[in-house]
Amino acid sequence: MKKEVLVSVSGLQYDVGSEDSIEVVSPGKYYLKNGKHYVIYNDDSANDGDSVRVRLIVTENRVDMDMAGARNTGMTFEKGRNHVSMYGTEYGNVRLGIYTSYLHVDVREDGMYICIKYALEINYEKVSDCKIVIRVDGK
Repeated sequence: MKKEVLVSVSGLQYDVGSEDSIEVVSPGKYYLKNGKHYVIYNDDSANDGDSVRVRLIVTENRVDMDMAGARNTGMTFEKGRNHVSMYGTEYGNVRLGIYTSYLHVDVREDGMYICIKYALEINYEKVSDCKIVIRVDGK
């Protein structure tokens, strides 16, 4: 895969009786180090115009998503596991609980496909079921 890539992230959040979706397409950087795939890109989708730097660390069984900027947090996705992190807001931190029910990672010479399904909990209360699809085009 080339160092310069195009990252496409689509997310869907299922609340009771409603759905909310988002899609981000951004140029990014890719590299492989110690058997882990790294993808770095900027997410400019926030309504306030602030940019967030996103770093993905991908292995066959785990995806770590670290975000720095207007929103600071780290999310870990590992099938069948619950991970907890803090989400920084302008009003203080909130506790995120993430239970990953499905994780599929497909790395090829020309790109990467990741599909994640998880339950999202905020301050010990489940708020939604979510799905993220990440495509990395390294042609």
